[in-house]
Amino acid sequence: MKSLSAISIVRRKNTLNLMKRDGLERRELADKLNMGYSLLSSYIGKNPTKGIGDEVAKRIAEAFNVEPSYIDTDHELIEKYTLQTHAVSDKNTPDDSDVISVPFYPNVYASCGPGMFNDANEYEVSTIKIDRSKLRERQIDPACVRSFLSEGHSMSPLIPHRSEVFCDISRTEIKNEGIFAVCHGGLFKVKKLFRTPNGGVRLVSTNTNKDDYPDEFLSADQMKEEAFHIVGQVFHVNHPIPF
Repeated sequence: MKSLSAISIVRRKNTLNLMKRDGLERRELADKLNMGYSLLSSYIGKNPTKGIGDEVAKRIAEAFNVEPSYIDTDHELIEKYTLQTHAVSDKNTPDDSDVISVPFYPNVYASCGPGMFNDANEYEVSTIKIDRSKLRERQIDPACVRSFLSEGHSMSPLIPHRSEVFCDISRTEIKNEGIFAVCHGGLFKVKKLFRTPNGGVRLVSTNTNKDDYPDEFLSADQMKEEAFHIVGQVFHVNHPIPF
């Protein structure tokens, strides 16, 4: 397989998934796109030789009656890191308790450094308790809370290494500033995010050592090319105090 850009890989995967969804054969899609079979194969075949560009992606979106942004979104990666959307039931915690149980993924590390990718098959899920008041005061739906461990020191001292991080996966819009869990080029990170002109984003580490943890700047085009997506906003962190 030719080395494709991140966005080309996402577009190819989404096209194949949409074909499967609609029960469409490759030749049928070629006809809908008014494109030669061999050319389409070069985009989505087993060993693609071409990356799907913006114009072709737009035509594919129209063929399947979806928004162009759908073709450009890595839905599998988003689902992987939103860690499913079911609520957690804990029979040992009464409904009127002051604490509530939420999903906790002990071996999914949100890298507070260059980024860490974990294989989806390695996921293990348990539960962790959090004060119900912490959700209530911020109007957070318990079904939208996910918890995982931080890894690294780029977000210190705010988020120390191996902290329990809680995020709200329903909040994916940058308003002013905030700390978010993000997918970036296949990596899972926690960073402070700021909007930049023309639809870009600035990723900031709270560690003041900028030689080791420099800010990252992504333009709108780079966000698309590098499959950048916000998973959710961090609202609470638990960590031990050294002694």
